Amino acid sequence: MKRYTLSIMRKGANGELVNISKPDEFSSRVKLDVAFNNAVKELSEGYYLIGRDHKSTEQVGFRYQPTKQERWDHRIDDIQRIIKSCVETVRKWTESIVVQLDAPQADIASKVAWGMEALKAAAVATVNRGALARIEAMEEKEVPIEQQQKELYDYAMQKVLRGARFASYSTSPLANTMENETVSAWADLAERLER
Repeated sequence: MKRYTLSIMRKGANGELVNISKPDEFSSRVKLDVAFNNAVKELSEGYYLIGRDHKSTEQVGFRYQPTKQERWDHRIDDIQRIIKSCVETVRKWTESIVVQLDAPQADIASKVAWGMEALKAAAVATVNRGALARIEAMEEKEVPIEQQQKELYDYAMQKVLRGARFASYSTSPLANTMENETVSAWADLAERLER
């Protein structure tokens, strides 16, 4: 056996990695790296590409091509993480104001005036909660993943375009700011769905 090998593997029935064919062998690291980079371009979903140095017993290259379901699940996890983080930001800001309400010398107005981060977080949480609700409704109807992603992306872009065309000109500056942050959150979601 030559010093370097390149294996294409898949998970077996018990979760262990199993070679799908005999590993390719290479005498130099440079040849292994070239083969690894070429193989990455053609790696199928659900497969692992592993380069090994058998002299040092090190793994010198690793790549996994996730399935469409795994990528979609990761996006959903990302949405849930964003919601949790934003809710925590709003909660901390709200609690800081409540503390100010009970302090006799507190400058409540100043604390409220510096709430832009909480305002942005509220908009992002609201948008992502709406996206998650749309995903859950589509999953109940057993809509395919590709269609879920496309429909959610299209909906987000519709919100962005509508927000750009019909910008909020309310007499309330706070309402205008919230509307702008909401449109920005929809744009961010659309951008994340594009990847």
